[in-house]
Amino acid sequence: MSRKHIFLNNAATTKIRKTIAKKIYKLEKYYLNTRTGKASKIDKITHLYIHKVTQILKCHRKEIIWTSGATEANNMVIKGLLKNHEKVVTTDTEHDSILKTLKIHKVNTLLLKTHTPYTLITQFKKIIQNHKIKLASICYVNNETGIINNIKKIAHICHKENIILHIDATQAFGKLTINIANTPADLITISSHKIYGPKGIGLLYIKSSLIPQITPLITGGQQQSIRAGTLPQQTIIGACAAITAIHKNLKRTTSKITKLNTFLLNKLKQTFKTNFGYISGNKVPHITCMWIKNLNSTLLIKKLKTITIANKAACNYTSTYSHKIKTITKFNKYRKLSFRVSIGKNNSYCEIAYLIKKLKEIYTTSINPLFQEKQ
Repeated sequence: MSRKHIFLNNAATTKIRKTIAKKIYKLEKYYLNTRTGKASKIDKITHLYIHKVTQILKCHRKEIIWTSGATEANNMVIKGLLKNHEKVVTTDTEHDSILKTLKIHKVNTLLLKTHTPYTLITQFKKIIQNHKIKLASICYVNNETGIINNIKKIAHICHKENIILHIDATQAFGKLTINIANTPADLITISSHKIYGPKGIGLLYIKSSLIPQITPLITGGQQQSIRAGTLPQQTIIGACAAITAIHKNLKRTTSKITKLNTFLLNKLKQTFKTNFGYISGNKVPHITCMWIKNLNSTLLIKKLKTITIANKAACNYTSTYSHKIKTITKFNKYRKLSFRVSIGKNNSYCEIAYLIKKLKEIYTTSINPLFQEKQ
């Protein structure tokens, strides 16, 4: 009998909630809307669901721009706000939709180095002494390590120095409480498929005073002429339902995932002792980057077969291993060994226990045949 597939790569994507998938399917029959010349039920439902999201984010409806996902939202920030040779501050471990976009866009990029003796805050303060910065774009939670950046301190500096602050909250929303009141950013990126919603939809919160400054990527008229195209109302409703559900269950889900992650790390420490290591610190429990001595992560992923983990971000197609772990000098020697386990709301103790069992088997058969005898 084949074993059920175990998915432990929830930082890459998540399984859409069944209730949301059914809701989207049922709403497909409402294909007419105000723009087609006739108001229909779908307009009222869409308005209701977006209103729920504005209450959660504590913002106005006009400050939400719907996009095809976080990548488009991040591109909109960089290309829509920055003109040639203007200066932007970001970190060296951002998502490729930030770093690669900045690389091809003709702007001056100043990088904050992670995992150095100097904190991001110290580096940021030093940079603003010598440069006039227009934008700071910082991820709230790193997608490969789970490390939480100190957004409140960064926001304080930005507001004091009149710097526009963009937060990529793709990995943070649904793991931390995020709204305009406690996350004082000018722009915030959120993705639906990271929070058990449909793919192909995301949003960019834009502070109302900044809206006139955005140059649209796609022109045509809709969404205050910032992002044109017929709105996919059923998918927007699905995204709104995902935001509402994850916000409602945040404490319960986080508690469950924290316990699963603690169980995983404790068992791996007991099993592999000093041969096991992981990146710790101020982080979310949902994402952990780890390694086992001498066990190549590419080999590991192939041998796990019925278990999905990752050794790099889903967007990284050009290299075999994580460029972010390479960037983090302190952990560079573990780059070819490191793998990411990202736990979601659907995972269980049995699945974590089975992963540990398979890791032990692979290590024993592939790396150290005497390992079993030493236990």
